[in-house]
Amino acid sequence: MSGCVGVISAQATWTKQTSSGMGTWYGVSSSANGSVLAAARYNGYVYTSSDSGATWALQAGSGNRAFLSTASSSDGTKIVAADNSSSLMRSSDSGVTWARMNGAGTSSWVGVTSSADGTHLAATDSILGDTVHISSDSGATWTAVPGISTAGIQFDGITSSADGTKITAAMYNGGIWSSKDSGATWSRSSAPTKGWERVSMSSDGMTLVATADTDYIYTSTDGGTTWTAVTSLGKTNWYGTGVSSDGTRMVASQANGTGGIFVSTDSGATWTKQSGLPTGVYIAAAISGDGKTVIAGLYNDYMYTGKLG
Repeated sequence: MSGCVGVISAQATWTKQTSSGMGTWYGVSSSANGSVLAAARYNGYVYTSSDSGATWALQAGSGNRAFLSTASSSDGTKIVAADNSSSLMRSSDSGVTWARMNGAGTSSWVGVTSSADGTHLAATDSILGDTVHISSDSGATWTAVPGISTAGIQFDGITSSADGTKITAAMYNGGIWSSKDSGATWSRSSAPTKGWERVSMSSDGMTLVATADTDYIYTSTDGGTTWTAVTSLGKTNWYGTGVSSDGTRMVASQANGTGGIFVSTDSGATWTKQSGLPTGVYIAAAISGDGKTVIAGLYNDYMYTGKLG
């Protein structure tokens, strides 16, 4: 995936996606150029768009599931979705057909991430040892990572670099853990114990953004070794995250009743609350690799797509 160049406004032009209907949108993802989008409802289906969100299709093959996250290859052909009730699902044709990844087993899956080519996958669960699971064959087989699970503490969000070698996973009421060798070994970063929700990284794995429940947005520019709190936006129920391929553009969602979507175009140094959106409980958030398309999903409401000029 490649990043875009030049200066763009931090204020997007937003469109309400009525064709996908109302739901609780937890997982949204995008191809690198923003043309192929995927959005998953909790207690619903995966919806896809092949025209940057202009039209949406309900993908019945994904099943009606408790989806919490999605991830996409850079070209948008390979999409994976995490079902909190049982399964990891995958599609190899931009969401038209779906198959259960039986090698992953049955669990309460929470987060999922994909390399740019869709070969390297990683997922978090809240039953099978509360740990991270790794696949290097597009989800055919999976391996649980030993030694990093903590009783009673759940891994939540997870993200990876474009080549899949760098992986970062966030613990709710725990720390942030990282691997630089495709999940073979792990180390805990300097991030404090928080109610970590979601985490996203740039293509090279060096620029990251993470959210914490009733706390701040946090950013890192050294691959997750050190973290800086974005205190200017205050403590609240931050949830969804996204980062462009080059790490300059970020998005974060505010999951409280008066929440909204915030965008940064300078790697998290400054943030702009998006106008043109209703207040509500914003859960899902993602940004395309080129940093031009933003997706946001609310609790029991509609999805919105934004264009950054």
